Amino acid sequence: MKILKKFYSKKNLVYLLEDGQTIAVYKLFSDSGNYLKEKKYYRMFQSTNLAVPMMLAHKNENNSILLEYLQGETVLDLMEQHEKNLNYNEALNLLTGVFIWIKDFHELKDIKSNKLSFYDLNLRNFILRNSTVYGVDFESIREGDLLSDTAKLIGMYLNYDKKYSAFKNKTISDFKNFIVENHCFNMENLEKNISDEISVINNRRNLKSNVI
Repeated sequence: MKILKKFYSKKNLVYLLEDGQTIAVYKLFSDSGNYLKEKKYYRMFQSTNLAVPMMLAHKNENNSILLEYLQGETVLDLMEQHEKNLNYNEALNLLTGVFIWIKDFHELKDIKSNKLSFYDLNLRNFILRNSTVYGVDFESIREGDLLSDTAKLIGMYLNYDKKYSAFKNKTISDFKNFIVENHCFNMENLEKNISDEISVINNRRNLKSNVI
């Protein structure tokens, strides 16, 4: 196999590989527990309609999986492009697409019954391909709910450079109004969860609080 690219990852080794006519993503885990968790969830999700890449193979001997390559762009890259070009509507629509993916995730029987959350709302974990948002990276799934994941999504987005920009604040304001009006969140509860999440981010980075 030929290595075409190394992807950014803090915890694992992730490569884009080519073998003849096949291009796939190879993920080598540094932790066997995370490997087993991710393998479990890929198997689970592939029997549902949740938009995720196919797991093509796995190897217990070295804690690795081989995944379908989604030839698209990460949501983080696209959101940065939209901010650069001041495309508010496109940014709002894309963030809404991520939220809908998260909502679909939380409606899965095994996720709902075990009260789990996606948890790692890094926008690199979402890929847009042919107008469909796909989720990847399931090793961080843990206890939580849709509200906590939504607050994490907002907190993460606001803390990408340029942090708390006028563009981000406007996008998030419209996004919060949309999800409260259409998905029955109480704005007060949502704001509290966002504030809590931002405090966690700030404490992790030793930063002062921001007002949104």
